[in-house]
Amino acid sequence: MVSKYRYGFLQGTSYKDKTVSNLISGEFDYALLSSSWDRRCLSLTNTTSLKSKNSFVILPLLRDEYGLREKHDQIITKYAKDISEFCKIKDISSTGGIFEMWQILVEDIKRAFYNNKKPLKVLIDLTTCIRYFSLGFINQGLQSGMVKEFTIFYSEGIYPEEKTEQDKHELFTTGGWDVTPIPGLEGEWNPDKNRLYLVSVGFEGSKTLRLISRNEPDQVSLLFPEPGVKKEYVKRASELNEPIIQRFQIPKSQIIRSTAGDAIEGWKSLTEASIEEPDKNNVYYACCGTKAHSLALTLRAMVLRYPALLYIIPGSHRPVDTDELGIFWRYDLKDMSSIGG
Repeated sequence: MVSKYRYGFLQGTSYKDKTVSNLISGEFDYALLSSSWDRRCLSLTNTTSLKSKNSFVILPLLRDEYGLREKHDQIITKYAKDISEFCKIKDISSTGGIFEMWQILVEDIKRAFYNNKKPLKVLIDLTTCIRYFSLGFINQGLQSGMVKEFTIFYSEGIYPEEKTEQDKHELFTTGGWDVTPIPGLEGEWNPDKNRLYLVSVGFEGSKTLRLISRNEPDQVSLLFPEPGVKKEYVKRASELNEPIIQRFQIPKSQIIRSTAGDAIEGWKSLTEASIEEPDKNNVYYACCGTKAHSLALTLRAMVLRYPALLYIIPGSHRPVDTDELGIFWRYDLKDMSSIGG
């Protein structure tokens, strides 16, 4: 165990290991998996001691020039069918079809819940899953009572170096960014209040700056990945996000630093900082950094309810050949109010 934290009804625990099978095993009622050109989408398939009654596999429509998607799709779908009794596989546009796919996913979760006749034990591979679905599922599942506990898997990655000017400004996405709230986390809004943006940041600083500037916030705070997955990533992220700090004159007290891969530590750090000031601010959380920090923002939003959690919709995803680092995380989430905790 690395971190453990409880706030309100929700308890989270994080674990880290260099072997997937040491982290993930046993039986689940539902598993959410996703394919990608990112080689980390296969990390979970390295455990053979996993079973699930139901599985749902997301296959994004965008392909890559290396042929990785064709290979990975076959491996992921075979694995899902092997580990589960009932498997649903759906193609999805990660930029234009998320709302329709969300309804399909929700209906499938309800089907599994009613068939199970009790709250579900759910596994999510957060690594390459579209955040709109993974984060929305976590919120919807716990808030509705359909899920009693989540086990969330995450594989840390080795990211490509900046070889071109495009790499510096469009490492993972191309075109502009739009935003939409995560389902069930639309937040509260009062026209008489200021706008506070709390933003998790990573390697796309220039796009993050444009997104924030467009919304003209009164205050900006950052969730920064430090320590990083690798030591050099901290310097890289600092350089890429320095323009944001300068543009909005963000003081050090408004920069929350937390381990890049530990969602539970990130949630605890956000809570201890408590920078939201809801009496005077409309609060927006923007998920522009690591998946783990997106989960941290989700957990904070779930217990507070008033922040809006924003999912970034890119103009297009840019296929990047990302490999696994060999460090794996598991985050366990439980609704303590439903189990007498």
